[in-house]
Amino acid sequence: REKGNILLNRYFILDTLYSSENSRVYLSKHLSLDDYRIIKRLQKTLVCEECFHNEANVLKNLKHDGIPIIYDIEEGQDAYYIIEEYIDGTSLYDYVKENGPMSEELTANFGVQICEIISYLHKQKPEPILYLDLKPQNLIVNNGKIYLVDFGNSMFVSANRRYMSGTKGYAAPEQYDFK
Repeated sequence: REKGNILLNRYFILDTLYSSENSRVYLSKHLSLDDYRIIKRLQKTLVCEECFHNEANVLKNLKHDGIPIIYDIEEGQDAYYIIEEYIDGTSLYDYVKENGPMSEELTANFGVQICEIISYLHKQKPEPILYLDLKPQNLIVNNGKIYLVDFGNSMFVSANRRYMSGTKGYAAPEQYDFK
C-alpha cells in the first residue's frame, strides 16, 4: 500500500523490501536528486527512541565501502526513519539459494571481505562497534563484492545492554546467557 506514495516530502516509494511488526524497509527514489535510497521505518509504538538513535549513532561516522552510507534520520508523528544508501544486489542467502553451493575460492573471497568489514567495526575509535546480527540475509552480494547491512542490533562495546540481540541461531553463544 505504500508503493507509489511520497514519503517525507521527497522520497517516492518504489517497493517494500522487508516488513515486520515493528519496521519496514522501502526502496525509494529521491525526487530532487533522482537517486535510489533505502528508508527504514521504525514504528514508534513498538521501537524505543533509544534503539532508533543507537542505530543512527553507530552508522553516522562509518566510512567503509562495504557499509551503506547513512544520509539522514527523520522523526514523523508515528515513526522514526533512517535514510541510507541503496546497495544494489541480492542477499547472500538468496544468492546461494539461486546459484547453489559456492566454490571454495568464492567462499574464501567473501569470507575475507566479511572479516575486513567486521575488523573495521572492531577498530573504531573512541570505541569498537559490535555488529551482533551477522547472517546471510544481512550480507548483500553485488558483482563479487560483499556489503553488510541492517545495523539495528549493533552497539558500542561500552553499551550496557541486558537483552539478546541478533537472530536466534546466528547470535554468538555468549548472548544466550547474557555474558
